Amino acid sequence: AAAVDVLGGATLARLSGGTQRGGTVVALGDVRGRALHTGLAPFIRRGVTLVGLDMREAVQSRRAAGWARWAERGPAGLDAVIQRVALDAAPDAARALLDGRMQGRAVLRLGAPR
Repeated sequence: AAAVDVLGGATLARLSGGTQRGGTVVALGDVRGRALHTGLAPFIRRGVTLVGLDMREAVQSRRAAGWARWAERGPAGLDAVIQRVALDAAPDAARALLDGRMQGRAVLRLGAPR
């Protein structure tokens, strides 16, 4: 099992604690804070790996390669991690993301649904 955290703070701690034995958590954001609010138990007792990914300073070619891997999965691969949200529902979606009740990415739908 694996998880990607773009928020940091309490969200990163929750993901680390909920990751299966031998899993990996990738941290690449710090919107909710840079502190890690968890103990060592997930990492030592269950062998969870924490990987830091610096997207701000990453070479453009590395970022492009990462996005290319997602593109290879096709729309079904992206649909698994994307939730389309109508503009009028954006405040509720933002609260859900910050509260850890929504997983993946929220994409705002500005026009009529397709």
